[in-house]
Amino acid sequence: MKSIKKIISLSSSLLLMLSGCIDDDTTNNGATSFEASTPTVLSTGTEIAFNPKITVTSLTACTYDNTVNTDSKLPATTGAVECNMTVSPSGSSLTVTIENLSLFGADNLVITLNGFVDKGGDGHTDQFSVTAETGVTPTTGATSVVATGQFVGTTKPRNENVSDANVVDITGAPTKEEWDAYIVGNLIVATEDINEIEIIKFASSTAEYTEYGGSSPETGTWESYVYAKSEDDDVTGFITMTDTWTENDGSKMESKRVIQCTFTSFYLGAYKEISESEVNLTTGVEAQTSPASGTFEVYTDVSLIIDSQ
Repeated sequence: MKSIKKIISLSSSLLLMLSGCIDDDTTNNGATSFEASTPTVLSTGTEIAFNPKITVTSLTACTYDNTVNTDSKLPATTGAVECNMTVSPSGSSLTVTIENLSLFGADNLVITLNGFVDKGGDGHTDQFSVTAETGVTPTTGATSVVATGQFVGTTKPRNENVSDANVVDITGAPTKEEWDAYIVGNLIVATEDINEIEIIKFASSTAEYTEYGGSSPETGTWESYVYAKSEDDDVTGFITMTDTWTENDGSKMESKRVIQCTFTSFYLGAYKEISESEVNLTTGVEAQTSPASGTFEVYTDVSLIIDSQ
């Protein structure tokens, strides 16, 4: 059985109800893992996500958000809670101490990050291993958590193993080549609202998906897709996905979906469906569906979403 992890999205809580439908072995062209240097500081805006999400707000302060915490052993919150923070590098590890008496008591929350990874080698650190420990907290007692974590959003620590000349500017929309290098093989989490979630894993020319929002999850594969960056601006990209099949009565069917993405960075932004249609190629009858819109964020590892039990 796979249990479902709850993850916090860009600016609001994101409920991810994902079962074991995403294949972790999907071809991963460009999203190859490279060893990254250990960060010595965490810049303002850095987001540490491992359920909960911790956002750096200054050199000595952060917010702790564990609003959606079904699988988390750490204290729950309703929204983001302000905390004091200290960051201490030591060898290949980075220790982050989070101070909030009401959440963690006098023992604080001590987070140790190591095993830093740069997915795709763009010069920005994406993923890490994390150990989080507290003493006796007011709400949960002594707790120790070992997990995979990710720096989400646009502000990521610099991977010093990549030269300045080779660091990729990840702001705005990726080109087709950058899409292949940094998006293919990762998970795009698209959120229409708290009850409408879609997880898409793009391979080189196909895409697996799991949709939640109806009475039961819908899973499948788009047999082909094309990504293209807009020629009109630097923040827009289009994904056109197509699938064909044969019904039991012999009718040839085609489904087509066109999505416009507005990228804050390669790894987050907003989307809206330009069109989604299903055509009976035998009879010519076409059915349109209601276009959706929402936000998206890229996750590097399926274990950030699915816990194996």
